[in-house]
Amino acid sequence: MTPKLYRPGDALTIWVSKGNRLATVLAVKDGQILVEYNMPSGTTGLRFLRPPFTSSTHVNYRALSSAWLQAIVDQRMTWVGKPFTRTEHTPVPSPQALLEQKKLVE
Repeated sequence: MTPKLYRPGDALTIWVSKGNRLATVLAVKDGQILVEYNMPSGTTGLRFLRPPFTSSTHVNYRALSSAWLQAIVDQRMTWVGKPFTRTEHTPVPSPQALLEQKKLVE
């Protein structure tokens, strides 16, 4: 059986925090996909999925590498960016804005 090939903008369901969550593919890079998923509370999060796409790894919006931010921008995607944190309750800047911030620091 051939594995599903995901593309930016594809919708899928992933298992996060004891439930299935609707997710959108933000970028595909080096055989991995980066998705943003939605929680019932209205918050969102990011996960990396690697073949065979049966498990995922959490990643913080602001800790995302410049290479992944560039992939999101190049693939013409953006995110909702409403993480649940104890210290921050404002949306995360767009991938393009975060990429520009990282370039200024590097």
